[in-house]
Amino acid sequence: MAGSSRLDDPILFQRACDLVDQGIGRDLLASELSVSIDAARGFIQRYETFGKNGAMSSHSRKAYTQAEKVNAVRYFLDRNSQSETCTEFGISNRSTLKV
Repeated sequence: MAGSSRLDDPILFQRACDLVDQGIGRDLLASELSVSIDAARGFIQRYETFGKNGAMSSHSRKAYTQAEKVNAVRYFLDRNSQSETCTEFGISNRSTLKV
């Protein structure tokens, strides 16, 4: 992910964590924090996958082995959603798993 995100701000980041802990959905999170729905969706996915310590954008790219890629695709093709697959394999950006 290029550039900086509003959710990189420590105060907004903590507010986002608190709201997600309360069960808020992506649309309301986006509205509350004045971020795009895509940014809210990505934050929630990272938070649920990696927890608070891993949820802040790292602005780095993870390399996946061939086996990891094949396993993720097989998992997805077994009728799991893109979001479920990303969560299962620790893929922080849904666009990494192109459908």
